Amino acid sequence: MKYFAEELPTKWIQLENALAVLKDLNEVKHTGHCEKLEHIENLAQTISIEKDELLLFLNYQHKIGNIIFFEELHDYIILQPYWLVKCFRCLVCDDDKKNCTETELYDLKNTGQLADHLMVPLFSKDCELNFEKYQSHILDVMEKFDIIVKPKSMNSYYMPCMITESSDYKNIKKDFNVQDIHCTPWLILEFLFLPIAYFNHILFKYIKEQIVCEVKQENADGRPAIYAGKAVVYLDKTKCRKLIICFSKNAICVQIWKWIDVDENTYRNIVEGLCSTIEELEKKLNHKLDYKIKSKCSTGDYLSSSDRITFEDLPTLCVGKEYRCEEHDVMHNMDVIENTWLKHAPAVSIDFFMLR
Repeated sequence: MKYFAEELPTKWIQLENALAVLKDLNEVKHTGHCEKLEHIENLAQTISIEKDELLLFLNYQHKIGNIIFFEELHDYIILQPYWLVKCFRCLVCDDDKKNCTETELYDLKNTGQLADHLMVPLFSKDCELNFEKYQSHILDVMEKFDIIVKPKSMNSYYMPCMITESSDYKNIKKDFNVQDIHCTPWLILEFLFLPIAYFNHILFKYIKEQIVCEVKQENADGRPAIYAGKAVVYLDKTKCRKLIICFSKNAICVQIWKWIDVDENTYRNIVEGLCSTIEELEKKLNHKLDYKIKSKCSTGDYLSSSDRITFEDLPTLCVGKEYRCEEHDVMHNMDVIENTWLKHAPAVSIDFFMLR
């Protein structure tokens, strides 16, 4: 049967109608928006839909926005997508001082930190969420949508949209006692257009997979180095190599801070990892992101688009193994930007071009 210009099995339409009835029934009974997968499986079997076909159906329904379903989070299905809006509203629209202390409210509204013990009172503002019953699933789904993120090795969640605390690059360097000699050239992925939400998706991937560095504070525990549009993470267990990730206008800028040597594989893995994450984002959003891989000298202003160089620019811009840096009004050695980042750009670009 054709359904909105798509060929779909007739029994899929029957199951969709059955889900619509279930949604309405749950609304009337105020029993919430989460339904166990096994209940849907039983419903599907009454119209001869087995498990494998049911998963195809549920993924399709998720794709067109009728439900929220992830195969890797298969315990429950969320029947009403606006449920996600209600969850979000519980966290961002809270000025009720009864739910948290002034310090906790400040942390949530400035650093984005969502303390564990705040979750129940915040989410309990909407009783239909049944947060205590569905807590694990609710948090997992919100993570999938990048509404919250849990940094590696930390107990607290963070809300990216609530991170308003800012610090400029120079101050962050000072906080970590980073000298110019510790800095590699900048790796810059320059886009035709890059919304901050897309950058945040990439930033959160680093936060989840790498250990976030902590900034020392007088008479207090260290605070995670997570800021609006920036973060600092460790690259390995030695803690002798850090990576700062920064957002610039339509660009992702990263730089390694090193107290020991960085091997070639590390540079390549970072380039490949960024390109791979962008490819995942393209598939997720069904939106092609056009960008170029560039580099810039280690002390250059990452916010400025001037003096950003691609691998293809090297033969044109270099004279006797040197290129002119207009920002510093000096000549730089091309080997520094080529042997760190740019020599990996052609191979990575070809690999990902072949996959597109």
